[in-house]
Amino acid sequence: AGLTLAVSGGAALLFWFIHASELANVVKTAALIQQQSNNTVTLESITAQVTLLERLLTVYYLFLIALILVLARYVVPDYPRVVARGYVSLAAFGGMALIVAGLISYTNLRIIHADIAYKLADPFARGEDPTQWEYAIELYQRANRYAPSEDYYYLFLGRAYLERARLIQATDPAETQRMMEQAESDLILAQSINPLNTDHTANLARLNRFWAQITPDATQKGQMAQEASDYYARAVVLSPNNVVIWNEWAVLHLGLLQDPTRAVELLEHSLEVDPQYFGTYGILAQYYAQTARQSTVEADKQAAYQQAVKTYKEAISHVIKKRDAASKYSYLLELGDLQSTFTDYENAIATFEEAHPLAGQNQVWRIEETLAKLYLQTGQPATALELANAALLNAPDTQKARVQELITAIQQQPSP
Repeated sequence: AGLTLAVSGGAALLFWFIHASELANVVKTAALIQQQSNNTVTLESITAQVTLLERLLTVYYLFLIALILVLARYVVPDYPRVVARGYVSLAAFGGMALIVAGLISYTNLRIIHADIAYKLADPFARGEDPTQWEYAIELYQRANRYAPSEDYYYLFLGRAYLERARLIQATDPAETQRMMEQAESDLILAQSINPLNTDHTANLARLNRFWAQITPDATQKGQMAQEASDYYARAVVLSPNNVVIWNEWAVLHLGLLQDPTRAVELLEHSLEVDPQYFGTYGILAQYYAQTARQSTVEADKQAAYQQAVKTYKEAISHVIKKRDAASKYSYLLELGDLQSTFTDYENAIATFEEAHPLAGQNQVWRIEETLAKLYLQTGQPATALELANAALLNAPDTQKARVQELITAIQQQPSP
């Protein structure tokens, strides 16, 4: 019993030392990355960090296999004779060992290495820095090389291509084109791996929609927009209750395809699928608001305006149920702006007053400035002056001059 405990404890202690050494290397590499000049991170340093993290698991597997082989030496009584039966037996044993090692690596080890690379890409897959997205792309590609039959990682790789293309489209059209072509190739491959995954088809639709938006050629723009519509049509067959896809398809018809009638049909169907989803009401409200602004017939203009106000209020009421303050704030601003445009000042004041508590620290002054102008329009200069002074206190230094001009204009108003 003492010998067993000693051997077991010694083996455990040996692994603890090995594992601690590997962890120390990981921490040391991470520290070196953070200490680089200008806080920059290179692709080489990221690759080194990934390699070290992957090695943690590899070392654990190797230690575990070695422990099993050593244990076999004492469990099998005739172990020496088994391994000494000639070169054929040794060759067979070696071949089997290689096959088993390959199977372990391919079916178990590599997929975990892929997941490590995928998770390390997450901090880089955000923000507005194209270089960060380049690092994310490299890590997602690494994950795909480890697990080429897994479609999951292609979703994020495609998104990374799209985001980087969006950020560099104005400065590097050739690279943008390459990004889009590569994204399309990878997403088609992912779809072929798992054709019933709606995300792949929907992402191909989004890819073609974005591609159509940035291409200067009118013929190609129309072709890509139609291809995006075709992908959306397939996506809703796979997931008929996904209102986000129905809404994206409708937005495509509102914008690139210039078919508002079909867009409204899709949005109305989306409401039938999920009458509680505020996003659908928001898109409809924006469509009616645009129609109201663009209409040249007064009766049509007023009808569209009333419909827009009603639909915005529907969107806001459903946002309240979902407790999404950012969306509620956005819809309130859009509604208030529309009411101001149609000189519905009293209702606009009520709308902006409701938005005021939801405004962030950097936005509250804008609400106060807008309210000051609206109160001035309704003949309430005292309230307008109070709000303008509040806006002056909250405004950033670069905007104080314009708020001061508003205060001066209010002070010059004749007393009631």
